[in-house]
Amino acid sequence: MAPLLTFGMAGRVKANPTVLRPEAFGAGRGDVARDTAGWAALAAAARGVPEVMVEAQGQYRISGSSVVFKDVRVIQARLAGARFQQTARLSRTLSFERCGSVEVNDGSFQGLGGGAGEFAGASSSWNGVAAVLFDDCDVVRVRRTQEFQHAGGGFVVRGGRVRDFEGVVSQGIGSPWIDPIRQSNQGNGSDFSIMCLPGNAAAGWIHEHRFVNNRCRDHAFGIQVVQSRTCLLQGNEIGPCPGQHGVYGIENDDLVATGNVFIGTRQLAFKEQLENYAGQYIGALWRTGVGYAVGDLVRHQDRLLECVRSHRSGRNPVSANWRVSPLNTRKGGLFENNRIEDCGHGFGHMSTVMVDGREIVTEGWRVQDNAFDGVRAESIYMQRALRAEVLRNRIDTRGRSTTAAVFLTDFGGVVRGNRIMGAGHAGILCSVATSATIEDNVIVDPGGRGVGVDQQTGVTLFAPDARTTLPSVRRGGPRRAIVQGNSVSWSRARPPRAAATLSTDRGLGVEGADRP
Repeated sequence: MAPLLTFGMAGRVKANPTVLRPEAFGAGRGDVARDTAGWAALAAAARGVPEVMVEAQGQYRISGSSVVFKDVRVIQARLAGARFQQTARLSRTLSFERCGSVEVNDGSFQGLGGGAGEFAGASSSWNGVAAVLFDDCDVVRVRRTQEFQHAGGGFVVRGGRVRDFEGVVSQGIGSPWIDPIRQSNQGNGSDFSIMCLPGNAAAGWIHEHRFVNNRCRDHAFGIQVVQSRTCLLQGNEIGPCPGQHGVYGIENDDLVATGNVFIGTRQLAFKEQLENYAGQYIGALWRTGVGYAVGDLVRHQDRLLECVRSHRSGRNPVSANWRVSPLNTRKGGLFENNRIEDCGHGFGHMSTVMVDGREIVTEGWRVQDNAFDGVRAESIYMQRALRAEVLRNRIDTRGRSTTAAVFLTDFGGVVRGNRIMGAGHAGILCSVATSATIEDNVIVDPGGRGVGVDQQTGVTLFAPDARTTLPSVRRGGPRRAIVQGNSVSWSRARPPRAAATLSTDRGLGVEGADRP
């Protein structure tokens, strides 16, 4: 993983900043109108000041989203002992817009909790509904700050370059107010404890993330991180998440998740998904009659397009003038020494990107030395991953699983030294293998086969850019899986459909079938 060089002292306030206190502007008297007006006036006084230190220790009742800090080069909010009570629904208590560096320390933000009024469509991190919103700020740091019962989100970052959260506590409204069945599967409109979205194209898609020792629970999702060039998730405790996922990553390179605990997520504890950038892009749409220059980025339908030839647009985009992003190098990541308990799914890596009939893959993911307990579906699911490693994981479904414990599709890599107990179906199932080796695993009491290799028909895999060396495997081309040295056993009567190892197509290169 590349070092997080920008997480040092760069962007911190220097000596003799302008110090602002809310009491000087009439806040802190327990009156909603005065507290709101006082904080709004403080924020207005900070606008354009190069370096600002905000110091607050009182209790403040804020109504609505009128407290907005803008255009401050460096601002640090020292909120030791400060408590904010939001009195209006679907609001953000503090906002920072177009600031260079923002640091928020030690505050406590209280929302309104659940209620029918929280589900009016606008209740969403996407819409900036949160305890604190950071909009187009270059560097964001949040330390030892607490947020409780904000419907829509805890902390939302849109744009900028560096996002650094440590010691944050974010507790949402939870069940029964977050109801995925009633709310079309998302659970309260994409409500996140911490949500980090990319900025505009001029930022170059370079984002650095650090999430250390945070506690996220009772929002629909835990942490979302998108389009990071380097990301560290360490020592976080995430869940329950009654909506969907604990960590939801999209389009990230060099992501390291280590020493985290995931408890009670409805769907995946950890999900890294490859998509076209258009799914997260918040910049310009493609339009008719516009002059475009080389390098311009626009969204058209479900794709992000980069201009490769200067032109004026007609009725529809012309393929000779554009190329389809994404631009990431797909360097993979590390998921290590994490604990996953009572979740719908465990670790998931998947690609949904199709470009001209070709599927974009990643390389180099390692999933190792993790403990999965009581996961109800796949503990490890990997799709379209090459040169991957699944090593020394311990999986005990406690009889709750109805699927394969490890499910790999369009997979190339090594699965070795894992211990799997009580899979609902196969212990390990590899579908459409590309140079896969499955060896020296211990599988106890699978509900179906111990190891299954199902080659089926091929798909086209290709390197996303010239910097990578991924193989190109065309439909019907070479497929190879080596299965050897695995131990498969049953502590009770073997289920009727169970077998040690089964390949549906040995003619495509499956070798070394094991026996119990």
